[in-house]
Amino acid sequence: MDEERIIVRSALPADVLFADEIIHEMESSAIARGSGISKRSAASIIEKIDNGKAIVAVTKTASG
Repeated sequence: MDEERIIVRSALPADVLFADEIIHEMESSAIARGSGISKRSAASIIEKIDNGKAIVAVTKTASG
């Protein structure tokens, strides 16, 4: 199996298509850690991306 390189970068406007996946991963991570972080809405994730306040980790395949 080939290992894919993970790319960490500032989110781009096109990354809004990942909003639902980001929400799911953030929620799963919070549950696993037992933290009280509330579930985010798609609108709040999209707003962060649009305002340049989001970082994403993607693979070359997922980043287009």
